[in-house]
Amino acid sequence: MASQREQQRRQQQRQQQQQATATTATTATTANEGNEGNEGNDALFEGLTPEEAHALRTNPAAADAFYDEGLAYNLDEVAPESLTVSLYEYVDVPPPPPPPPPVDGDTRDTGDDVVIMPTRRLRRRRYRIETRVPMMIFNRMLAGRQRAMRARAAYLAHGGSANDGGDPMLQWMQEQVLAVWQLSDPAMTLDRLAEGLDFQQVQGLFARFFGELLRQQQSKASGGGNGSAA
Repeated sequence: MASQREQQRRQQQRQQQQQATATTATTATTANEGNEGNEGNDALFEGLTPEEAHALRTNPAAADAFYDEGLAYNLDEVAPESLTVSLYEYVDVPPPPPPPPPVDGDTRDTGDDVVIMPTRRLRRRRYRIETRVPMMIFNRMLAGRQRAMRARAAYLAHGGSANDGGDPMLQWMQEQVLAVWQLSDPAMTLDRLAEGLDFQQVQGLFARFFGELLRQQQSKASGGGNGSAA
C-alpha cells in the first residue's frame, strides 16, 4: 500500500512538473520568439545548455527520466551516510591519595623508587560523524588546495619529509576534515583532532568526505559540462 501511494505521489509530481514545464516553455516562446539562445535560462533548467533544455521541453519521455533522476537524487540526499570514527584523547584523572605517613616501627621502603601515577590518561572515544559536505565547505576546500600543494612542494624542496607533523598538506587536510567534523561535533578542535587521529585516518576521512565530489567535478570538467561539481 505504501509503495502504491509513493508511485501515485511521484506520478502527480511528474504531472505537475510537466505542466509547469509546458507553461514555462509557452511563456519563454512568447517572450523570446525568434531567439533560441534564451531557452533554458529559467530556474527549472538551470545548468543545461539551450539545446538540452529544448530537448527536454519537446520530449516528454526524456523529461520524465530527467525528473525521476532528480527525485531519486534528492531522496538520497535526505539521509546521508554517517560513520563511526575512533579518536584517542588524553583525559584528566584524579591523582591517587597520598600514602599515610610512616609510624614508629614501619619497615616500608620510603626511598625514591616510587612510581608516579600520571594525571592524564589515554582514552579511546568513538564519534558518530555525518559525511555530507555542504557546497560552501567544498568550495573553500577547492580554493585552498592549490595553495596547500605549493606549500608542500616548497616544504619538500627544503628537506622536509612527506606526511610528517610539519607537512603543509597534512595540516591542510586536517583543517578540511575538521570543517566537516564540526558539523556533527562543534566542540571538536584542531589540536584534539591532530592529536587523536593518525595520518591514515585523516587521509581516509578526507577521501570519504571529498573524494566523490572531486570525482564528479573532474568528470564534468573532462566531459565539457557546464559549471563545476560545486
